[in-house]
Amino acid sequence: MYEELYERLPDAGAYLERIGLGGEEIKPDLPDLDRLVHAHLTHVPFEDMEPWGTGNCPDLAVKALFDKIVLRRRGGYCFELNSLFYAFLKELGFDVYMVMAHVMAERAELPPPCHCCVICSFEGEKYFCDVGYGGAVPDGGVKLSGESRHGFRLERSGIFYRVINEKNGCEELRFKDVPIAPVELIPMNYYISQGATSPFRNQLHLNLRLEDGSVSVVDHVFKLRHSGQLEERRIDIADVPAILEEYFGIPSGGIKLRELGPFPG
Repeated sequence: MYEELYERLPDAGAYLERIGLGGEEIKPDLPDLDRLVHAHLTHVPFEDMEPWGTGNCPDLAVKALFDKIVLRRRGGYCFELNSLFYAFLKELGFDVYMVMAHVMAERAELPPPCHCCVICSFEGEKYFCDVGYGGAVPDGGVKLSGESRHGFRLERSGIFYRVINEKNGCEELRFKDVPIAPVELIPMNYYISQGATSPFRNQLHLNLRLEDGSVSVVDHVFKLRHSGQLEERRIDIADVPAILEEYFGIPSGGIKLRELGPFPG
């Protein structure tokens, strides 16, 4: 019944093309993990148009994710992006597993584990990586043993690892180093996509890292950080198709959009 969550990636070469590394030779080592994470973050957007636009629960089957993200050049949210990235890394020969994570973002109390990320091992050392957060995230692997890399460090706190953004000292994520199977994502994927109060059900979210900044949409707010400058403006639903194509590389034909919420204020 759940075999489709464990199937092999259909075409690693097509995935490499999708993230701008077509024809590149990839070795299952740390330098190439860094290359893959950076390429993914700058080519595949974080987006929630499945639960927000259609109200559907995203399909986590490997072939369905491959069709959506690689062939149709869409993005996805954490359970989609990190699930497919995990299958991709396995296909390339990496020693890898997934873990569930809590999104902290300055919260004092521990929220539900509504995120997943990936752990890679090289010569006895473990590295955290994440291509599906939709916010501030390391641009490569970060060692679990506490060494700073890519502007982040991991701190051990009891049974948890804390992902610390060194730019502002914020704890972005918290997780246990306990491997999970793909099937274990199903309940939280349903909760996050279908919950009445879920931000992914109620607001449009788009985010993509750029080589010199980032571009994002949260409902009516468009932000472009480019060469040290910030452009921010209000948008309406009529602006979204052009924004999808120009800034996120997402073909807008056939994508179901609904009205944005009322302007704030």
